[in-house]
Amino acid sequence: MNKSFHYYCIRVLAEKARFEPEHAQTIAYASQYTDDSTEFGKMTITNIPHDFEYPRLNRSRNEFDPICTSHSAKNWFSKLWKWAKFYLKTDVQRKVLMPFHFLPPEALSSGNGDQFDFVTQPNSRLANLIVEEALASLSHATAATLDQSLIKLGIALHTYADTWSHSGFSGRHNSVENDIKRIQKKNGNKYQAANPLEFSVSYAAPDVGHAEAGGLPDESNMDWKAKYANKRSGIQRTNTESFLIAASHIYTKLSSASPGAAMEWGGLSDQISNCLECNGGWENEFQDIDFNYSRFTWRSAALAGDEVTWDSFDDESDFKKLHFEFTGVDTKWLLFHKAAYEQRKALEEEIPNSWMSS
Repeated sequence: MNKSFHYYCIRVLAEKARFEPEHAQTIAYASQYTDDSTEFGKMTITNIPHDFEYPRLNRSRNEFDPICTSHSAKNWFSKLWKWAKFYLKTDVQRKVLMPFHFLPPEALSSGNGDQFDFVTQPNSRLANLIVEEALASLSHATAATLDQSLIKLGIALHTYADTWSHSGFSGRHNSVENDIKRIQKKNGNKYQAANPLEFSVSYAAPDVGHAEAGGLPDESNMDWKAKYANKRSGIQRTNTESFLIAASHIYTKLSSASPGAAMEWGGLSDQISNCLECNGGWENEFQDIDFNYSRFTWRSAALAGDEVTWDSFDDESDFKKLHFEFTGVDTKWLLFHKAAYEQRKALEEEIPNSWMSS
């Protein structure tokens, strides 16, 4: 899914579930920032609060090691080889793709180690578990820990939502699971072969995630299908329908945790569906909500010094040159990395690494 769902739809669902607008914004921002946290190298940050506990913070060196939850899609077409090189790293597959975007359906502790299934499935047991854990954290949150719990929930909801859009693909490099062909998009009542030029680059992409399908799985208005290159089955998906199902499940979960009486889903689903069908239009459909997202907002509020526009960085050494001072204005950017670290750490223990050497 893209920003239309991860930010806009989640913001609507949280606010209509009767979360305070500020809290709904925090959940939705964290959900979308999971696609925008491209910081993958250690940087210097001084004046971080003494009560901020984070295992990847070296206070003696003022060295902050963030959690990368995504890779910049900016100019990826022209930098395909660097993009492909990044996603072909087994560490990236295990630490970025699987725990945040292509979650396997079951935990290793469930006893399926010998026949572990890496292919993402919608509404899977493991995805439900991470959301339930985040909701439990929120139910026990104090004023001091509320932002942390809201951010934790936002990240978990991103991963949970992606189980619908990324179903049928895995986060590892595997030709059986991720190599597709004969991509078709629906035009009116008929499926038509996708423009070869449109997918010439994605077909050359590595068999990791839905790289070969390009953005089709993430766009809520797409009706598409494809064949797997190395097995008889295929994929056929009407994204609007599957995204609406995801939204209804998320709304149920948010409503169960909200402090107020949630709006009935029946009165909300048509509006949500309208926005999904056009892959946007949220501001017009929900004029009572103050949408406001920029990937730089939390960074800029937390960090003073060098530029925070690092999304085009290609090497860890680029981050080593950055020097910041914590502003004291807002801790959400710091808290995001703490929450992302905790989700990644928990899920790494539930995903086998035997495939990495194969």
